[in-house]
Parts: sequence; structure tokens; C-alpha cells
Amino acid sequence: MSIKLKNVIPVCIGIFLISGVLMIHKNYSYKPDNAEAESIHNYNFKGINLKKENIWVNFEGKKLNLTLPIYVDNNRYYVPLTEIINNINGKITNKDGIDNIEVNNNKINLNTKENYFILNDKKFSLKKKSIVSENVVYLSLFDLKKMLDLKITWDEEKDTIGLFCNRDKTIIDKQPESGKTALIRFEDITAAQRYSTSESLEKMRTIFDYCHSRNIPMHLGWVPRYIDIKNNIDNDPAEKYSMHNANFIYTLDYFADENGIIGLHGYTHQYGDEVSIDGIEFNGKHNTSEKSIRERLNYAINDAQKLEITISFFESPHYAALPYQKKIMEKYFDNIYEYRMSSSEKYITKVDLGDRVVKYIPTPLDYVNGSQDTDNMIKKIKSLKENELGSFFYHPNIEFEFITIKKDINGYPYYEYLNQSPLHRIINTFIAEGYKFKDINAL
Repeated sequence: MSIKLKNVIPVCIGIFLISGVLMIHKNYSYKPDNAEAESIHNYNFKGINLKKENIWVNFEGKKLNLTLPIYVDNNRYYVPLTEIINNINGKITNKDGIDNIEVNNNKINLNTKENYFILNDKKFSLKKKSIVSENVVYLSLFDLKKMLDLKITWDEEKDTIGLFCNRDKTIIDKQPESGKTALIRFEDITAAQRYSTSESLEKMRTIFDYCHSRNIPMHLGWVPRYIDIKNNIDNDPAEKYSMHNANFIYTLDYFADENGIIGLHGYTHQYGDEVSIDGIEFNGKHNTSEKSIRERLNYAINDAQKLEITISFFESPHYAALPYQKKIMEKYFDNIYEYRMSSSEKYITKVDLGDRVVKYIPTPLDYVNGSQDTDNMIKKIKSLKENELGSFFYHPNIEFEFITIKKDINGYPYYEYLNQSPLHRIINTFIAEGYKFKDINAL
């Protein structure tokens, strides 16, 4: 049996694309030379101090005739809201410092000075501050998606981003009012390896959508820098631009917007010539001095700060850090998402440092070792004692074989997600056993 998240297509902005607005000239994401100069003149636009990227943008399957540049800043795309609205038969006007937008029967008030917008009388903060130059407003791609209620597709091979009116209607389940504590953490998330394709990132967002629809707080262990010396890979989205890295950062923003809590899972999750994810970063042989420990922690934190990603916890790779290494980590983080002294710990431990309290949150259920291990995890959940922490971590790629990404006849993306996947079965077991999924910040 499968769940199909595909709804009847309503009347959408895309109807207007036939009008010919999108048929004139060549379909470049922005135009060089005299064409771009003409556009800049029309919008009184002198440009902004960011790097341009020649990315194609489609709307409802048709290429938008954007003549203004698309910019990139720390692997987040900035798109010309003003021109996009004009190209999809919308209207944008400015009055008293507020941009009033009418599009697809919606009225939106965008306050670029105070970094928020109002849609249907509900106020939303922008993830990234908008950029206004002359008569042109630029928004981050994620903020555009949220403000216009879009679905975004990424085609990294063709340097193309697809925008679609969102036809999916998500119903958010209610969790029990109370219950024993359950915690889920998605593990080893990095912009490479298992998550090196646009399809893998789209499937991961599908998993996030599912958990969000179940009203489940999610945690994510992020490895900022991926190293594989043998294959000449050193990928750090805080330092290197690529469309895939932009897609990855978009995915982290997407996760955070669905009540996701992000933490650092080391800096590189390796040491020396080891490959990231496989290697160990902190133990009795690796990064043993206080200087080297602090250096790795600072590198990871600096990456997060540069990318403006809020960090709520730390966990050492493979839980291999020794007690003295953890004492240094305590100085940086309020939540250490692993056991404090022994892997047999089944409860949260709190350490009073005087001016603050540090929590150690173990994962007594450990992890799911592939889809074939699902029954074993379910058995462990059912065997938990009354007050033991129902905490486990999960590698999202295990779910990928149960998810199929599809497109309808008009190119609209949807997916089929089998409800007998390991994660579905595990979550259903927790609920049936009287557990409530919680956020570590609220424990």
C-alpha cells in the first residue's frame, strides 16, 4: 500500500504563462550585454554586491524570461521577486515602505525593513533579510517558496530550479497530550556521500514532510565538512559554492522550518586520511589536546554561523569522545546528544556548571541497522521500561527505497511513500506504546 501526495490541480498562476509573457526572447535566467542593460534600465537597477549565477528558473514547467541576475550568497540563491511577480501576472507596488503583492488570489504584505511578511493575516519572519536596490526586491529562494506557497524542484544537471504552485494539502496530526518521551535524530547528514544527488535531497525533504505531518519534532546531526582524500573530495558548503551545496543548504532551511532542530555531528567526522562519516574525530588517539579539540569545535561553529544555521546540540562521531574531551564540549553546548559516561545510560543526565546546566541525552535504542533491522528496533521499543528514554537515531537513506519521486503530465512533482517503510512502522509503534515525540530543548 502507498500514500500518494497528489491532489487535483486547482486553478493556478501557471494558467497565465500561456499569455506570451514567457515566450519572448531566449530563455536565459538572466541576459548579458544589451538585453541585461535594457532590463536594468527598466527596473532602475544598478546591481548588488553579490556573485551572479547563471541558473535557469521555470514556473509551472515553462522557463521564466528573467532578465535580472540571480545572485548567490553562502550557497543561498537570491532571486528578483519584483521581476518574478511581474512575469507570472502578479502585481507588486510599494506604499509607505511596504511591498503589496497580489498574486494567485492572495494578498501579501512584505516589510523589507523589519524582515517579515503577512499572508492571510498571519505573520512570518523571513529566513534571510531581503535586499532592495532601487525598485527591485530580492528574496532568498527559500523565502520566495514560503511566501508564495511554492514547491521547488532542483535539476542540478541542467542548472534549473522549478517553481510550482503548491497543490498539496498537508493535514498535521495531533500527538498525544502526554506520554513517555520519544526522540528521533537523523544521523550523518552531509552535502556528499549518501546525499550527493538532487534526488537524494528531495527524498530527504519528503521524509521531513512526513514527520512534520505527524507533528513530530525532528533532530538532525550535521557534518559541516566532508573529506575523502583518496577521491579528491573536500566539500564544505560554508567555503565552496556549487548548485548541490545550495540545494543542501536549502534542505537544511526546509528542515528547520518544519520544527527541525539541527546539531553538529563533529566538524569532519574523520581524522587524518580517514573518510568522513566512516572516520573518528575525537577519541584517545585523535584530537587529544585541548587546543585541537577547541579548534575543531570552533571550525564547526564558525561554519554554522557563516551559513546562519542555528545549532542546538553537539554529538561526537561514533560517540567516541572521552570524558575529558566532553568536558571541553560542555563549554560550547548546552545539549550533548549522547551518553555522558557509559553507553548503558538510559536517562538524561544534567551537569550543573554554575551559570548554566548542560544536558546529556543518550540514545538507549541505538540505531536502525538497515531496513532489515526494523523488527529488532520495534522489539526494543516494546521492551523499554516505563521511564526509560525512547531515544534512537536513524539514517534517512534507509527510507529511500520506499519513496518514489514522480511528476504529473504538467511536470508537477509528487511522491509515493510506502506506509510500510521502516520509519512509518517505528513511529507507529512508539505512538501505540504511549510515547510522545519531544524536542530536546524542552526536556
